[in-house]
Amino acid sequence: MKNKIENLIKEVGINEVEAVLNQMKSKVNVKENLKKDFVELLTGCTISFNNDDDNYKKDNKILFFYSKNKNYFYIDYQIWTNFELKYNLNYQELRDLVVSIVEEVLNYKGVTPVLWFGVNWLEWRKYNQI
Repeated sequence: MKNKIENLIKEVGINEVEAVLNQMKSKVNVKENLKKDFVELLTGCTISFNNDDDNYKKDNKILFFYSKNKNYFYIDYQIWTNFELKYNLNYQELRDLVVSIVEEVLNYKGVTPVLWFGVNWLEWRKYNQI
């Protein structure tokens, strides 16, 4: 491994190798900070466990919703966009991080994160039959 790294440094230069390592370190930090923000949002939530879904509600607003039938984890639009802006992530990058964070924190395995736009949940669920 040491030889591979030394050869890589010779090939592309130390600055390029350091830049890549810093990017990797930064992504680890982003995930940990995003996870802290996620847990903070969950703290104080009232959780309703129904037959087919779980609602995470704070201050009379549903922040997150988990559909057991579809294995979808819905995230409020404002929360989603705040995460994108705060951590400079695009949609797919945030989605990938949310999958692992939701699994670590809530133990929902292999969810599909879904962004929603503040629709009344009861009406939305009736319409989409989830």
